[in-house]
Amino acid sequence: MAGAIAAYQEKTGTCLSYTNFSLGEKFKFKMKSKRAMLGVYSPAALISLTFVAFSLDLLSLTTMKRVLEELGATSLASILSCSSCSTSSSDNRSLILATALSLHFCKRILEVLFLEPYSGSMDASHGIALSTMYVTMVTNLLYAQMQAKGLKSPQADLMWPGVLVFLVGIVGNLYHHAMLARIRTENKKDFPHGGLFEYLVCPQYVFEELVFLGFFMIAQTVMALVTLVSVFMYLTARTYNTKMWYTKKNAHFPPQRKLLIPKLF
Repeated sequence: MAGAIAAYQEKTGTCLSYTNFSLGEKFKFKMKSKRAMLGVYSPAALISLTFVAFSLDLLSLTTMKRVLEELGATSLASILSCSSCSTSSSDNRSLILATALSLHFCKRILEVLFLEPYSGSMDASHGIALSTMYVTMVTNLLYAQMQAKGLKSPQADLMWPGVLVFLVGIVGNLYHHAMLARIRTENKKDFPHGGLFEYLVCPQYVFEELVFLGFFMIAQTVMALVTLVSVFMYLTARTYNTKMWYTKKNAHFPPQRKLLIPKLF
């Protein structure tokens, strides 16, 4: 449902104000975009890192529960309070999923700090909404993974192929974010060139979808599938909105650039 709502907002142009093609509304409470985006990603990163630290016996159960509750991940803290549901270093799937989530959100924090040239402002309520969405997503993914412990293993174990897909996605996403950052620093009015930008409108989103496909393959839970579909709907709609924005702002934008698959769609 959240993915469908976000996709509809992007498609109709009523997207959140951190995007470069938002409606330019007057914000009730402005925050610097860089500070706001740090607030968006940090709680989800802390939840994932806390889970990893506990899985590796670096945090006690009591400390881990307190941190998760303070970050809003009460359901995850609740299930881990049951000794029979506690994770351990031998629970490879939960640990690898939490590690992948940690890498994804820590990468985004590092990009905000050192790569992306944020200069504008965003509505604080939009930042809170995004942060809540990511906290809920991470909590639900890890909660579902813990609930799946003890169930019959999937016939086709996709965990290690999922790690490979995740790594391809996160590296490709970082590479194209770096290209975007350079272009925005040099000339904000230009549209991107180089890499897969020659064939796709937003290759960074395509690689982010690969990241979430990797999450699903590692987890192999219904919750991970729902998360993948939601992110796919949202990013596809956002890519379409971006193409319309580029076309409107620059008459020379190549119309042959596709949304998802080069030369096809």
